[in-house]
Amino acid sequence: MAEIKNVTPEELAKQLQQNPDLRLLDVRKPEQYQQGHIKQAKNVPYADIDSFDSADKKTPVYLICKSGVLSMKAATNLQARGYQTVNVLNGMNGYQGKTVK
Repeated sequence: MAEIKNVTPEELAKQLQQNPDLRLLDVRKPEQYQQGHIKQAKNVPYADIDSFDSADKKTPVYLICKSGVLSMKAATNLQARGYQTVNVLNGMNGYQGKTVK
């Protein structure tokens, strides 16, 4: 299996500016997501990652959590199912960009 690609929160912020349609999944619990998340992020809690299903497996799926640990587990899960995945290192703890509630 290929190694999971990682990006820093700063790299994610740049990529979001260049591509507002970037697929970003926030795998934190809904209550954490509601306290503040990246505008483009869709909340798919890690507990529900097995139910994530998209016909498009070629477009990379970026994954973020609080610290980068759960998102790496989610990235590994999705990659095993044929998705191209990118983990955000340090998660929301490291993200300095704008968030919404």
